[in-house]
Amino acid sequence: MSYAIAADLQAHIYMRLTTGDGATALNGVPVYDVPPPASTDETFVLIGMDKTRSTRDSAGAQSRHQLVISVICKTSGFHQAKTIAGRVSDLLQAAPHGVLPSGTLLDLRFAQATARRIDNGAGRRIDLQFVAQADTETPTPTL
Repeated sequence: MSYAIAADLQAHIYMRLTTGDGATALNGVPVYDVPPPASTDETFVLIGMDKTRSTRDSAGAQSRHQLVISVICKTSGFHQAKTIAGRVSDLLQAAPHGVLPSGTLLDLRFAQATARRIDNGAGRRIDLQFVAQADTETPTPTL
């Protein structure tokens, strides 16, 4: 198993959320992998932490990735954050699986979500947890 597929998986998620159907569904909500400065966007999606473990078996080297994608809204009320979180969840679960530069994405599924108040009740944060299964021994296609 190699952790190299983690960066490719993050790029795949980013592209899914920011291009085509993702850009339309999120209606201009920006997607980051580092929180923006406090004075910028009121609402954004944050590609966050992941936890990866090897799941090597007789079929070969695979890895299981537990990913956190957060929706952060600097407004009171959960409706806007939940609407965006639902769109993120739908987009990622509908994402096509397939060959990444360092392996193959076999599965990407929603696992759970936690919604909470932040900034002394002035904002909302929803942490969506997904589980991805990847084959890390798939040869990279040559061009």
